[in-house]
Amino acid sequence: PQEGYPPQALATAPAAPAAIAGGEVDPMAPSFVVPPTPTTSYAAPCRAQFTVQALGLHQHDAITISLESGPPGSSISTPITSNPGSTIFTWQPPPQQLQGAQQTQQACFQARDRTGLTRSKCIQVTVSGGVGCVQAPPQQLPQQQQMPQQPQPQIQQALKPPQPLPQKQQMAQQAAPQQQQVAQQAPQPPQPLPQQQQIAQPPQIQQGLPPQQQMAQQAGY
Repeated sequence: PQEGYPPQALATAPAAPAAIAGGEVDPMAPSFVVPPTPTTSYAAPCRAQFTVQALGLHQHDAITISLESGPPGSSISTPITSNPGSTIFTWQPPPQQLQGAQQTQQACFQARDRTGLTRSKCIQVTVSGGVGCVQAPPQQLPQQQQMPQQPQPQIQQALKPPQPLPQKQQMAQQAAPQQQQVAQQAPQPPQPLPQQQQIAQPPQIQQGLPPQQQMAQQAGY
């Protein structure tokens, strides 16, 4: 070291700054890919949604995109850290704002690589409203339909006592078993004998015939 000057520390590899002197961005910082990233503005009815993508310039780089600022209610999806890195921006103004004129807000994004270099980009986002963007509130049902219907109790029908039969029907029911019993006990008529048994029976001898004729009948002549 020279006399009068403090000793200088050894040069190390500090974290790369986001921008160099004069406000200029380091040329090795990530670059936003257009498209799919909008150039400077984006417009859509009712709801804005687009992809933001950035590419790193270092070997084996990994790019992460974040939302620096945006309109109230806006958000981004979980960033995909890769090369290129990407995310999806979404913004839907409240229904009160969509009923009136269009809404224009600014959304700014930052892309960071694995060395710490960053680049930012801002986009003017315009969402146009209208009657079609506001969903009508669900109609309320009448009070009678809102109240849950209570199950109606089941009415048990009273069992009616059996009505007495007329006297003639009672007598007929009482006489029916007796008639069946008498019919079972009645003697059955004799069954006719088979033809062979009828032939085997001896012929009857007529009374008053002479003895010779009676003997002839017995002999079968």
